[in-house]
Amino acid sequence: MIDRLNRLLVLLVAVLVLVAAVVVCLAVTRALDPDFLPGGSGSSSWFYAQLDGLAGFEGAASNVTLGVGIGVAVGMLGFMLLEASPLFRRRRPLLIENAPEGGSTIEIDSVRLLAERTGIVNRHVNSLRCKVRLRRSGRRGVGPSRVAITCYPRLVLGSSTQDISSDLQTRIKEAVERLTGLPVMFVDVHCKFDRGEEGRLIAS
Repeated sequence: MIDRLNRLLVLLVAVLVLVAAVVVCLAVTRALDPDFLPGGSGSSSWFYAQLDGLAGFEGAASNVTLGVGIGVAVGMLGFMLLEASPLFRRRRPLLIENAPEGGSTIEIDSVRLLAERTGIVNRHVNSLRCKVRLRRSGRRGVGPSRVAITCYPRLVLGSSTQDISSDLQTRIKEAVERLTGLPVMFVDVHCKFDRGEEGRLIAS
């Protein structure tokens, strides 16, 4: 829910930037008068002085401003498509078992949450973020789903990355396979040290 809200806020900001870029292009090309925005007529309209100044651009200044406006507009459109696509993407549940009498599935976000909660138990890990991807093999829809897990732990400074990587790989793989029944192809771990204060105290 929080992720969807954040995406909506980002999309709102992107829409505002896109509208501003379009307004700049319209003003520079003199497609509309500087008082076309609401707020009143003439100089009482919104941003009249700024738009009137843009309408006075000529030559190279006009071309550069128009190019920047078009570039920003196109960039915002692409960014909005990327940000909006997960909101409308239907997430297919992972197939755990497919039998004649029925099947059982689990949401991929539940697997991700299980991996993160399992790995954060390690006392050297300050925070942990995981990604779960579906890997298909054989005929589509036959047999259980296979998952690949990638984890990004932030470690307490001075921790052994090799030991922690090995611990997380074993711990997460065993937990996911035991509690969900999903075969885990691999667990990739990309460690990074926290540069700030240590989030936890390490017992000597």
